[in-house]
Formats: sequence, structure tokens, C-alpha cells
Amino acid sequence: MPRAPDNEKRLALALKSVEVLEREGLAIPTERLATAVGVKRPTFLYYFPTQAHVIEAALVALFTEQ
Repeated sequence: MPRAPDNEKRLALALKSVEVLEREGLAIPTERLATAVGVKRPTFLYYFPTQAHVIEAALVALFTEQ
């Protein structure tokens, strides 16, 4: 049985990833994005299968915070 994702870690990765995406652009390879936020590519893909999932998670967090 797969383990459940750590929501706090997912949120932290999403917010860091959005900062990198703003700086580097949406064309950044997943490998480089993962390295920039301090995780390996498989870990990054575990939390976010696509870059759209990163942006969605960050937006949900920002809307929830407001």
C-alpha cells in the first residue's frame, strides 16, 4: 500500500517551485526544477506529476490562506 503524501512538504515544495518557475520560466525541465527546490526528480514527481499540479497546489494554498 503506498504511503500518503506529506501535505506540509507538498505545500512547501509547491511554494518553492512557483518561485523557481517565476524566475526560470515554465519551460524549465522537471529535473532542474526538482534540483532547484532541493529534492530528486522521483520525489518531485511523486508530489507533482506535472507542472500544472505545482501551480494548482500553490494557488489552492494562497486562496485558502486568504
